[in-house]
Order: sequence, then structure tokens, then C-alpha cells
Amino acid sequence: MSIWSEMDQASKSFISGFFNEYGIRIINITKGEDIRKDEVSHVEIVFAAETDSDGKDTVVSFKLTGQASDLHRYISSIDCSTNPILDLTASGEKLVAGAVRGRLWHFVNTISPRVAKIHKEQSILATRPLGKTFILNNKTQFKVLKDDGEGHLTIGIIDGDVVREAKLSANDLLDGLYVGMIAPA
Repeated sequence: MSIWSEMDQASKSFISGFFNEYGIRIINITKGEDIRKDEVSHVEIVFAAETDSDGKDTVVSFKLTGQASDLHRYISSIDCSTNPILDLTASGEKLVAGAVRGRLWHFVNTISPRVAKIHKEQSILATRPLGKTFILNNKTQFKVLKDDGEGHLTIGIIDGDVVREAKLSANDLLDGLYVGMIAPA
């Protein structure tokens, strides 16, 4: 019987929900060192490709320090493609389900802010603006009419029945989406 099958339903829902919300496919955890040669857990997260992106998975890695620095001693990977499958180390196999559950909850709570930020950045970078409508500062609506492929967009500012053309750089659109001044309509 696997540790996953021994966990309570609330823990399974919390952990599965986190993986599904952010499109996480696989998490690999290995031993690493920080610049002071202290033990850390090196985390590599593979996000499933966005449907409108180039079809490639996004891989992000970072180090966990502090209380989560020893996670690599117990869990080596989590395959999230369907139901999460925990690949435990020899030390992890010796833990009871409650101890593994506690480490997983702590792990998810520790990486949640990073994963949310990464997910936001990836979804913004995957934005294909041509033909889409956006709202600037919650009031000005515009549609991307042309993309010259060189970073210059022609937009149509919508004012009732009138559409006025203007120029906008693709970088400014992405920056606006990132800071929240621009939102998809």
C-alpha cells in the first residue's frame, strides 16, 4: 500500500488541488548546497505546457532552505500527471503517513507563493495578443489589430462605436499585464 493511499482525503484534495491549479506535472527534489555549503533541497518543477504556447513544458528550479531544506531526505519526486505518485527515499519509506503528510503540507505551503508568481509570469509570457481585447486601468478597452513580429503592436482603442488606432510595444503590453494595469477583457 502506498503512502498516498494512506493519507486522509483533506490532504489528498489539498495537494492534488495545488498541482492541478498550477498545471504542475512533476516535482523532483534532490540534495543541494547553498553558497555557504549548507544543505538545501534543490526543487525542479515541470509545468505542463500552456495550450496556446509553443507546446513545450516549462521547467523551473530553486533551492529550499530553512525548515524545508531536508525534504530531499524523504521525498525524491512527486509525479502529478494523474493522481500524485510519491517517490520516497529509503528514509521516507520509514516515515508513517502522517509524517509524510506533514512534510507535504509544509512543502506546498512553502512553495505556493513562488509557484503562483511563476505561473503568473508563464501565463503572461504565453499570451498571444493578436485579435484579443484588453482593458487598461479598468476603463479603456483596446484590441490588438496587428503584430509586426518585431515587438510593435497596432491597437484599436475602442470608444463606443469609434475605434482609434494607436501603437503599443509588445513589452509594454506584457509589463502592463504583469503589474495589473492591463487585463484581458
